[in-house]
Amino acid sequence: MQRKQQVTLQEIGRAAGVSAPTVSRVLNRHPGVSGEVRSRVMEAIEALGYDAEPILRKAAVISNAQMHERRIEIVMFPLPEQNDIFKLSYFNEIYEGCLSVLNQSGTARASLLTWERSWQGTADLPETVLKRFRKADGLLLIGSSFPQAVRELKRLNKAIVAIGMGTASDSLDYVSHNDFQAGQVLADYLIDRGCVEIGFFSGSRHSECFTARLNGVMVQALHRLGEKSFSCRYADSTDNKDVMETLAAWLDSGKCPRTLVFSHFVAAYVFYNLLVHRGLKPDRYNIATFDAESDFIPGMEFTSMETFPRQLGFKAAGRVLQLIARPPEAEMPQSILVPCRLKPGNTVRAVPEKRETTGNIS
Repeated sequence: MQRKQQVTLQEIGRAAGVSAPTVSRVLNRHPGVSGEVRSRVMEAIEALGYDAEPILRKAAVISNAQMHERRIEIVMFPLPEQNDIFKLSYFNEIYEGCLSVLNQSGTARASLLTWERSWQGTADLPETVLKRFRKADGLLLIGSSFPQAVRELKRLNKAIVAIGMGTASDSLDYVSHNDFQAGQVLADYLIDRGCVEIGFFSGSRHSECFTARLNGVMVQALHRLGEKSFSCRYADSTDNKDVMETLAAWLDSGKCPRTLVFSHFVAAYVFYNLLVHRGLKPDRYNIATFDAESDFIPGMEFTSMETFPRQLGFKAAGRVLQLIARPPEAEMPQSILVPCRLKPGNTVRAVPEKRETTGNIS
């Protein structure tokens, strides 16, 4: 019988007494279609001469792939001072987001591994780890900073997605918040509220996302307020003791601005406790942060850029399953940016700004 290439799914549906989406589900072997409906659709396809072979072949390939259990290695990349990256709720949320998508797929099994600081390249990886990476169908990398060695992992596994990278990579798919843009938005909000001098406190020089946030605030402050409008300080690490010491030194220097942006919420909370310990009222400062947690301090809602780490996990896990389902060689690496959202609170007020020395910790 001569095939009629112009036959549409709507025509097949009318002939079979079903909708066009039902025809599509039949062709794609969707499980939620009865045998009787499936038979009617296939009879209509044959009678009308619709060429369904390409779709059926593709559906068969997908069906076979779905029968195979996909092994996903989730690799955590803590900063040097982070003995347990899961102590940070941000990374817990990313991990839970990944597991949610993988579990819902019904065909993926995830294993967890922590990247050791001594692994400078794939040559340093133990044989057991090399085997895990080679046998895995895909890798999900989670961290706020990644060594150059992760690019070498492409030689071991083609389906890799990094989560949390602050800068683009030309060799890896990655999912990240748009931290630079978020920094710009937060700076604009502060400037529009009358802030004329902005300080940025970063919990680490090693975190790419912290650096992107800092750069966004800095660029906007310098652009709108001039070169003397911005200053910053870095702690040696995200450890609370280092954060406290660096903030105390900044206050004691007499050069700490009255408007401060923090790279992450824990640092803002440490600053709040420092002010209370010194007998200073926190509302003398404009405090803004990233990743704020609601109801952490009674009566205080931090002005913040709200992040969505679980969404990062959702999108990254979905992307790695896509890479597994079709040849990665056919795809250019994708950069998926998740926007942050400004959440005004009561920690930013239009107050006269001046520097002052606040004395040593008693």
